[in-house]
Amino acid sequence: VISAFSSTINFRTAYLFGAKSGSVAIAFLKNSLEAALVIAGAVSVFWIIALPFTKDFFPTADYLSLLLFTPIFAFGAMTAAYRGFLQGNFQFVAVAVLFFLEALSKLVIAWAFHATGQDDFIYVSIPLSIVLTALVGFVLTRNLMRAFPGTEEKAKESFPRPFFFASMASSFSAVVFLSVDVILVN
Repeated sequence: VISAFSSTINFRTAYLFGAKSGSVAIAFLKNSLEAALVIAGAVSVFWIIALPFTKDFFPTADYLSLLLFTPIFAFGAMTAAYRGFLQGNFQFVAVAVLFFLEALSKLVIAWAFHATGQDDFIYVSIPLSIVLTALVGFVLTRNLMRAFPGTEEKAKESFPRPFFFASMASSFSAVVFLSVDVILVN
């Protein structure tokens, strides 16, 4: 879902910058991100409420490890939106910085937990790297937004649901193809 969201932001942003204006593309990003954060908030609440019922699926007595993954929903949506927006504006160096930062910060944070003897918390490097990437993505996107006057324009560009669902289906079919391939080999 996150990948499809990023692809959809990329697709619509590129179109809006070319066919309309930067301020319309920025308004689209803001509207889409606002809706995504509302959905991510709802998913986060559901995740927290469902934690006690997941003890059979996640064999852990400590729910803290699962609770610490909750920020991934909101910050993952933010990271996807910022990456899609930057890609739609051909800011590929900034996108590369975000990808590199996420991988490097995950490695460094995991190493720091290991070096300090906190091996039980190495998994926290995943949500922390996503949070850090979202924050840097926000700064890079905000800097790009400043180049376009009139960004407070309240243009109502609809979210391209057909493209989003097609992108989700494409991602899902690739996962199914690879999974079935592995199952058939076994």
